[in-house]
Amino acid sequence: MYELFNRHFKNTEDAKVLVAGIEEIIDEKFNNEKDRLATKRDVFCLKEDVLALQTRMEQGFKDQLRWLIVLMVGLSSLAIAVLKLT
Repeated sequence: MYELFNRHFKNTEDAKVLVAGIEEIIDEKFNNEKDRLATKRDVFCLKEDVLALQTRMEQGFKDQLRWLIVLMVGLSSLAIAVLKLT
């Protein structure tokens, strides 16, 4: 980058100052944004959390289905008992 600016400015000091300024801006922007970047460890932990959540949701759906079947059998038995008594 220095060589490119050096050809256009024809002054070594101006080219050096410009390159240093650009590098400083890039470093500052990177330092501001690096906390938002995800590392491989972050992604791995996130995958583990998603798998744990998926397992808990599946178990919850199974429990709900089990209760629904028990309640339906109970209500059906109650309905049959009421019909036989009348």
